[in-house]
Parts: sequence; C-alpha cells; structure tokens
Amino acid sequence: MVREQSAVFSNGKDFLTLHHFLNETPVEALMGYATDIEWHEAIDADQPAAGFLSFMEGSGYHVKLPHQAWIDDWSNAILSSVLSSVERNWHTFSPKHKLQCWITDGKDYFNVEFFFDYPLPPYGVGEPLDWPPLQEQSEVTKLDLFELMGVNLPKPDRSISKPAAEGEAFEIADGVNPDLLAETYAVIEHCMVMYSHVLIAYSGGKDSHSCLQLVLRYKLEHPECTTKITVISADTLIENVLLVNHIYKVKERVESLGLGIDFRIVTPELDETFHVCVFGKGYAPPSSMNRWCVDRLKKRPADEVLEEYAGYYANQTGDHIVLLLGTRSAESSNRARSMTKFFGDEFFGEHQITGRTCAPIKRWTARDVITYLVRTEAPWEDYGNYNLINLYGSAAGGWEECPIGAAMTDINEGVSSCTSSSGARMGCTFCSVVKEDTSLINMAKDFPDELGPFVAMRKVFKAAQDIRYGSLTGYKRVRGTKAGEEGQMLGQLTSGLGDLTLDIRVLLLEKMFDLGLTIPQNEVFKIYSIVREREFPEGIALTRRFKDALFAFLPVHPGHFETSYSPIWDPWGSGVDAFTEEDVKAIERIKAQEAAARAAVAEPEIMTTILPEVI
Repeated sequence: MVREQSAVFSNGKDFLTLHHFLNETPVEALMGYATDIEWHEAIDADQPAAGFLSFMEGSGYHVKLPHQAWIDDWSNAILSSVLSSVERNWHTFSPKHKLQCWITDGKDYFNVEFFFDYPLPPYGVGEPLDWPPLQEQSEVTKLDLFELMGVNLPKPDRSISKPAAEGEAFEIADGVNPDLLAETYAVIEHCMVMYSHVLIAYSGGKDSHSCLQLVLRYKLEHPECTTKITVISADTLIENVLLVNHIYKVKERVESLGLGIDFRIVTPELDETFHVCVFGKGYAPPSSMNRWCVDRLKKRPADEVLEEYAGYYANQTGDHIVLLLGTRSAESSNRARSMTKFFGDEFFGEHQITGRTCAPIKRWTARDVITYLVRTEAPWEDYGNYNLINLYGSAAGGWEECPIGAAMTDINEGVSSCTSSSGARMGCTFCSVVKEDTSLINMAKDFPDELGPFVAMRKVFKAAQDIRYGSLTGYKRVRGTKAGEEGQMLGQLTSGLGDLTLDIRVLLLEKMFDLGLTIPQNEVFKIYSIVREREFPEGIALTRRFKDALFAFLPVHPGHFETSYSPIWDPWGSGVDAFTEEDVKAIERIKAQEAAARAAVAEPEIMTTILPEVI
C-alpha cells in the first residue's frame, strides 16, 4: 500500500496503481481532458491491463483516457509506422511513462495508472500486492470490488479547531498597559544606545508593524541618536497582493520621514521562485512534510542580507548589530516554546547570523497590538494604521502572520508559523502548507477581483499534493546523480515518489492561465531551460502540450525550435531562434510597408477607371 486510498499491484514487470475517490468528486482541473481514443485501441487484448479495464466496464464503470505523454507517444508511434514521412518524436519517450485512466460510474471515481515492463514497482513500494484474479469473479457488487482490490475506506476527519488563547482574539481595549509600554520603550532604548546598527524584520503584519512604529517613534523623539536603522522585508513573489501593496506603501512612508532608514525588500533567486521550483524542477506543492518553500522563498533571501550586514560590521568596524523581531510569546503554543528556547525570560536572544536578537513586544498579546495600532497614529502621513486594520478585518480573524526569513531562528519555526491550525494567517496566496487558508478566503469576499483567482488556484495546488491524481512520476533520480551526468536514464532512476509529472504541470499551468494569473517572463524562460536541461538525464517526456501551456504566459509564443534553450545548441539559455515581441513588431512593420506599397501601385489604376465616369 502507498496510501490509505492507493495501492500498487504487480503482474511480473507490469504494475497497476489504483487510487480511489469513494463518494468524493475529484478536482476537475486535475483530471485532464478526455481523448477520443478508446482504451482497447491502445492496449492489446492479451495484456493484464486489458483484463482489468474490461472487468471495470463490465461492472458498470466508464473508462476515459485523458491527454497525457503516454498517449502522445503512442499516437506518434502509430503515425510514424503508417506514414514513412513522419519520424517518431523522441521528446515524447520516457522511462517514466505511465498510462492513466479515469474510471467512474458517476458517483465513485478511480484513477488507475499502468506501468508497463518496469524493473521496479513505483512509489517506493517494496512488495506490491498480487494482481487480483478478476477473471474468476463471475458476479461482484461494488463493495466486493473494493474488498477485492484491497482498498481501505477513508478515515473521517477528527481535527478540532482550538479556541483563541487569552488575549489573542480580535479585541480593542481603552489603551495599552502603561507599564507594558514603558518596559517596551526601555528595551528599544537599550538597543538604540548599545548597538550601532539595528535591523528590523518586517513582514507587514500587525506585530512587525507595531515593532517598526515603536522604533521609529524613538528615533523621531531622539534626533541625537545616530544608530543606523535598516528594515528588512520580503516578497516571495507569490505574496497576498494586498499585503505586498501594503509593504511597499509603508516603505514609501518610512523613506519619506528623512531619517536615512534603509528599507530593503528581498526576493528569492530566479531559480528558486515558487513557479520555477514547481513547474521547472517538479517540486510538489509544499506541505508541512515537504517544507521546501520556507527555506527557498523566505529564509535564504533574508539570510543573504543578514550575512551582508553581519559580515560588514564584523570585518570593517568591529561593531555589533542587533535584529529586532516582532514576535510574541502569546501568539501560539509553538511560538511560546520557540520564544522560551531562544529568549528564555529575557528580551534578547541569539541568532546564527547576526549574533543578537531582540523581541521588544515579546510580552504583548494580540489585544495589546491591535489596541496600540488603533489608539496610536502612524508616525507618517497619508497612510494610517486603519489600512492594515481593515486588511485584518477582511481576513475575519486571521490574526496570525507568516514571518519573513530574517525573523526565523530556524526552519522548524518558519514551518510552524505557516502551519497554523486555524488556517488564519497572512502570507503566500498559493500556500498549500495550511489545510485551509481561511484568511485568504475571507479577504476574497471583500476583494473578489484581486484575490478570487488565487483562492481557486490555491485549491488546485493543494489537491495536487494528493498522490491519487497521479501527480508524481513514481520514480526518482538516484541520490548523488545530477541532471546532465553521463549514463543511461533507467540507470539513474529508482522507485520512489518522484517529481511532478509534466502532465500535471500542464494542467496546473492551464488552470493558472484560465484564471488570469501570470508568470513573469524571466521565470517562464527559466522553467523551460530547466526542463530542457533535465529532459534526457531524468527521463522527462517534453510534450508540445507543456510548451504551449507554459508559453501561453508570454506575449508571443517563441515557437517550437529545437535549438532554443537546448543544453547543446543553447547552453547559455539565450533563447536563440525564439520569436520575440520585437520580431512580431518587425513583421507587422514589414507587412504594413508592403500593404502601403501595394496600395500606392493600385491607386493610379483606380483613378483611371473612375475619371471617365466623373467626366
């Protein structure tokens, strides 16, 4: 068994993987479009797979073959065998080929995968189940069928949402406790006096927003203070668009104060963006068990900036820096444990890069933070605190925020922050780490045009984590081998979950495009260059459908040229021979010039024809 709702069966070197959706409708966007090909056209009658599909049809189910690389390769092979002028397209061949079939009676659904002539079972299964003797079953009910296939019914969801901790609900008091404020100001003053450079980790959420304003107030009230202040924020490039706009507006207002504050917004490297990792490298959408996003999108970009400052002050001036964090012990039980681990009972802790951290609002509750923002005017003009409060109001209780990389003491803390049990948090719009992003859903009710498409796409990304959609190849690269190394493809692959199939990437890309979402041009080209580079070493079937789905995000389709982004003919990824917007404009200019020339030649003939009639 692979999962409770999936199982692998074997018949020699042929393997069948059965995924079931009982009393459940799969996400349509991940089922693909059905072809006109009947399964018995593509599968020989004497194959075990044919016996299984015949059994299913005899039990009242309908079998559909969606568009996929296996069908592309089969169709191309048939065509090339009939027409000598057609060569078989080697791009569609793959040692990871599997044939997917969707089977349903309108109520229950099965996704069945056939792996033909494989040396190892897929999905890391050590001992697959024996192929069921379907031909011996003369009369079988649906319940008997499920028992026969060894399928387990899904377990009910017993998760219970926990009530908000004391002081963490959406409440506004008359004011913040004066003693608490005095304690916080004393901590900030200590940082501004004892350190020559103060860094502030700013996520744009309520906690870091309050921390930033408290520091700015001290700076404005003490013009004699020469301590350098740098604000470090992050844009994962898939952030909530409303929150990103908020961060950039705050950046403008902070810079307008004329305090010489450097406000830096870091972004992930091109080859580590969300789109490149998913569509180029084939990473499954992140989950709490597969936490690649936290490190690549948040922690690494921020760490590079922190190392830049820490290295400069350590090597050039010998001075020390401190990193201010808008973290609170009361935020959650996970945060409380983390704060105790790194800070103890004090406000100061250790950081692996800057060496010293400080949490001025450590002892504040959410009520204190909200009260402070509501009762206190922002230290700048034209963008009051009510703008942020309104965002949280739209989130309808989504008071937790995902920290930026600079605020993380380790990866586990970042993952814990993104996996709020309530799903109420402010962060990436495609976040598939949480079970349900209630904040995004609620905000989309107030901003349907801006956030509605992201809610719909997030649902599809979340579903793509489910192995039942056949989203993973079932075979992975042998650890230690890299794309481009010499060797046979099958020799570099072993049984495992593997990467996202190119077929599922096509479906995800098409859904994004249909929803009107975008992928930056530089990311599109990076995605394609990575897939081309890995095509042969990792056995990727590079279909025309994938190129069309990906290039739909460009202003102009670059064309299907073998040379473009080829590891051999275009190793620098320059897109040689690809069509560009400039090419299209040049063609349009030439066509316009030719049309004008033809009109100029035709004009005298028209005049000689019309002139006698006028006379």
